[in-house]
Amino acid sequence: MRKLMLTGAALAALMTGAAQAATVDFDSGWLFHKGDTGLGPVPEAADAGWTQVNLPDDWAIKGPFSQDAATTGSGGWLPSGTVWYRKHFTLPADASGKDVAIRFDGVMERSGVWINGHHLGFRPSGYATFQYDLTPYLKAGDNVISVRADTSSQPASRWYAGGGIYRHVHLIVQDRVHLVTDGTAVSTPSIAADAATVAVASEAVNTSDAPVSLHLDITVTGPDGKPAASFQSEAQTLAPGATAKLSAQGSLANPKLWDLDAPNLYTARVALVAESGLRDESDLNFGIRNMEFRAD
Repeated sequence: MRKLMLTGAALAALMTGAAQAATVDFDSGWLFHKGDTGLGPVPEAADAGWTQVNLPDDWAIKGPFSQDAATTGSGGWLPSGTVWYRKHFTLPADASGKDVAIRFDGVMERSGVWINGHHLGFRPSGYATFQYDLTPYLKAGDNVISVRADTSSQPASRWYAGGGIYRHVHLIVQDRVHLVTDGTAVSTPSIAADAATVAVASEAVNTSDAPVSLHLDITVTGPDGKPAASFQSEAQTLAPGATAKLSAQGSLANPKLWDLDAPNLYTARVALVAESGLRDESDLNFGIRNMEFRAD
């Protein structure tokens, strides 16, 4: 059994109260078992005989090649089936009071994920990124994350698709009041030579046990790195456990348009602000451009 204590610059920034979520590299120190096992999700199950791997790990590409493989030539004549991954890790005491999630960039395929024996969910697609909240199920001491990946349904593709946790994994640690992951978007609904409207739509969640008043502060930086606009949303009060949509619009003077010859990019810094101060923030790059489809 190999345990991992989460340390490093990202976690240090988190522990000093940095508002932005800390994304911790979670690729090292995993254990791998080829074949199905009913003990995979059981935290106390012995795993000393499992193989140590670091992610990303494509177990199937290691072979062997076989003309009898169920994947056929479309899948490269490589093996398929069910495998398990496990990882032991310990969170520092200072992580209490924070929300902790795990983000998988891709698991091939039909994946199931467990934390300390609790089933978090099932994901049929091997290509999509997905994320689970670990917060209610973490404990002091040894925590065990378990992943089952199943490619046994073959032939499944017109090309070799890989197998196992073949993309990166991240641990995301953030304030109990934060922006929803991938929940912020920037658009420019109105564009003219002298001005463009910049619209920001976002979602915020309050997992604390007290209501909190929140608003968005948006700062737009131009392609030249200089401030281009700033505006904010109206404040909303989020009850404990609530999620709310926040939106704001502002005007940007003399916009520099994006095109192939001049790919001008702006950056919108979206800050989630409470009466107590900054709670979370996210940076989004965007270009300003008109697009039109007509019958002629």
